[in-house]
Amino acid sequence: MFEYKLVIESLSSREEKDVDGAQLLVETLKAVGVEYVFANTGTDYPAILEAAAKLNAQGNDYPKLITVPHEMAAVSMAHGYAMVSGKPQVAMVHTLPGTANAVCGVINASRNMVPVILVAGRTPITEKGMQGSRDLYIHWAQESRDQAALLREFVKWDYEVRFPQQVPEVVLRAWRICLTEPQGPVYVVVPREWSMQKVEISSIPPVETYSPPSPPQADLSVVEKVAYMLLESERPVIATRFLGRNPGAVGELVKLSEMLAIPVNGALAMYMNFPTNNPLSYPYPLQEADLIFVINSGLPWIPDQVQPKPGAKIIHLDINPSFPEYPMWSFPAHVSVMGDSEKTLRLLTEVLGRRMSREHEERVRERYDEIKKLYAGWRKEMVEHAVRESSRTPISPAWLSYCIGRVKDDDDIVVNEYDFNPYYADFTKPGTYFFESDASCLGWSLAAALGAKLAAPEKTVIATVGDGAYIFCNPVACHFVSSSHRIPILVVVFNNRMWGAVRQTVEKYYPHGWVVRHGVRAGIDLKPSPRYDKVAEAHGAYAETVEDPGELENSLRRAKKVVEEEGNQALLNVVCG
Repeated sequence: MFEYKLVIESLSSREEKDVDGAQLLVETLKAVGVEYVFANTGTDYPAILEAAAKLNAQGNDYPKLITVPHEMAAVSMAHGYAMVSGKPQVAMVHTLPGTANAVCGVINASRNMVPVILVAGRTPITEKGMQGSRDLYIHWAQESRDQAALLREFVKWDYEVRFPQQVPEVVLRAWRICLTEPQGPVYVVVPREWSMQKVEISSIPPVETYSPPSPPQADLSVVEKVAYMLLESERPVIATRFLGRNPGAVGELVKLSEMLAIPVNGALAMYMNFPTNNPLSYPYPLQEADLIFVINSGLPWIPDQVQPKPGAKIIHLDINPSFPEYPMWSFPAHVSVMGDSEKTLRLLTEVLGRRMSREHEERVRERYDEIKKLYAGWRKEMVEHAVRESSRTPISPAWLSYCIGRVKDDDDIVVNEYDFNPYYADFTKPGTYFFESDASCLGWSLAAALGAKLAAPEKTVIATVGDGAYIFCNPVACHFVSSSHRIPILVVVFNNRMWGAVRQTVEKYYPHGWVVRHGVRAGIDLKPSPRYDKVAEAHGAYAETVEDPGELENSLRRAKKVVEEEGNQALLNVVCG
């Protein structure tokens, strides 16, 4: 879990007490441990840019400002940094239009419960008479009656600064709220006048007095009830999507799963939730279970495709197991447990250890042997399928996924946005696999990978992305950031020259319709396919287009070597089909 450090000295100890709102903002961001500000600035930022330059010139290790030429990318970089480190960073955007462009990034962070502090300027309030008053034609048309309304549904808290003296408390409150479970983005608006106005302030409140609350542990009586239900079950299954958001919970899940031989459906969903080299990562069918233990999952199954069998018991464990942020969410639960998964699973395992009998232990051994055989057959089938596809052209996504698995190391981080199937690879360590938000606001992966690399510079970061999502990623902006700040990542584009999900949906609902019968490709195809390798090369990247499946692994190794040994970004445009 993230631990804060008090890193700011009292302003009263400095010669300069007369500071402006912008300096207070930068000072307080440093105090709460912000290391990077991912900025897409505008005419509302002169005071903030001046304060950042001034304070960094003093050599005090203030947050580093990184220019990001698109707001979605700026928010996604903050998202990527926080999902790896647990530490919220700041994205700064320009007034109303910048906020509008940032909305998709905010939705992703919200649905993934990732702490991000989004700061936006505001069109000057005053038309004249103050430093920072309106002086450009845009300052009238850009004003909104309620700028935060654009994204209020997807932030935990929003606030517009009323006076510059408020800035420290506003930042501290934003930091505290975004780190309070369930975590998520917050939004702070700073009018230009208040960033420029001088104030006399003697100190900034100590950060430790604003520390976020510790997450709750479930009630013991409820945990004992869950333990009883698990011990009585013949075929229990665990379903999860985002347990790995807290890396510490992964080890507790492994202990529980192994203690009772419960397979985990969702080992690799939104996060690395469970090691895939463990036989209990076998995706046991939920419809065959007599008990489904849903842990940290807003979508345990799709009702139109899967239904628990009649009489199956359902248990939900989450910090907020009713998911009120979803307007419609009607998954049943015989027991609904509110609590932090790491703490609650640890307590549950302790209770189970006291209750298990020899009869229970024998049942567990039999269940484990059965699942181990199923796992071995499943993994063998996966490998055999990939190898069968090894000579197919265009290159098979299964073969590409398998080759990525052969090339990557255990500590490498993969940020995935479509097409890469992680089950063709092995992920054994928490914090090494991240998937797009369930909201699927595409255009996240490249910038998130850049943020992840900043958070873990010692690790190799691989972004896997479909060609449609790559276009949404604002690749020029992302490759620019990689080049200008020397943030080397490997990008693998699964280029099938279409929006594959759109095609599949049309074929599902209209298998004999006009689109299928007449080969209509409007709204589906992305042809002629651009040379995505040339887009990367324009920013100094190493890049290849790969069409030969026999050369695929060698190409991956060459590109990975460039990233690791030369410290340069690399991209492979892999033509898939």
